[in-house]
Amino acid sequence: VDEAGRIFVSDTDNRRIQIFDSGGRLLHRIAASEKPVLEGEAFRFEEPGEIAVAANGHFFVADWKALSVASGTDQHLYFYTPIVHHFDAERRYLGFVAIDSLKWDRQVGERLVPVVDPEARSAYALRGDYKRPLHLTTGAEGDLYVLDERRNKIFRYDRNGVRQQAFGEFGQMDRATSLTVDDGGNVYVADRGNHRVVRFYPRGEVT
Repeated sequence: VDEAGRIFVSDTDNRRIQIFDSGGRLLHRIAASEKPVLEGEAFRFEEPGEIAVAANGHFFVADWKALSVASGTDQHLYFYTPIVHHFDAERRYLGFVAIDSLKWDRQVGERLVPVVDPEARSAYALRGDYKRPLHLTTGAEGDLYVLDERRNKIFRYDRNGVRQQAFGEFGQMDRATSLTVDDGGNVYVADRGNHRVVRFYPRGEVT
C-alpha cells in the first residue's frame, strides 16, 4: 500500500501487477511491455513476487530473469538470477538490479544445461537457485532493501540501483521472512528459524 492508500497486488500466475484504489476499484494493470522501454530491451515478468512502494511513489517488484553474459566462447551463456524490477511513480520501467553476482566462471561445470535462446540459437544456462524468496522494503531516502531468505543476506541499493551494502549471515538469521526499516536506518528482520526479531544498525551490525 502506498501513502495515497493505493493497493499494489502481485498477480503471479498472470505475470502482472494490479493497482487498486482504497475502495477496491481497479486503476491499472502492468504487464510485459510490447516495445523497448530501456535501450535495447523491453521488460517482462516471469514470476512477480513481493512489492515495496517508496515514499516518492517508486515501486519495486521481486522476480527472476535469464541474463545473457559473455562466455568467451562461441556459445551463448545465460545466467538465471533473482532480480528486482524498478518502476517510477508514473509506472515507467527504470530497470532492474540482479541479486547474484554474474561472475559465472567459478560455477562452470556445475548445473550447466542446454537451452534455446529467444533468437533460436543454441545456448547454455546456469540456473542454480534462482527462484529464491526475496523480501523487499524501502528506507526513508528511497533506498531499496532486499532480504534474500535462503542466503540470509540483506542488500541495500540506492535510488540508482547501485549496491551500497550487503550484510547478514547464518547464525544472525535463519530463513528470515520479512524486514522493515525505521527513519533512523535501523533494519528489523523477522527471523523465523530462530524465533526472534533481529535489529541491525544502519551499518549492518547486529544490535
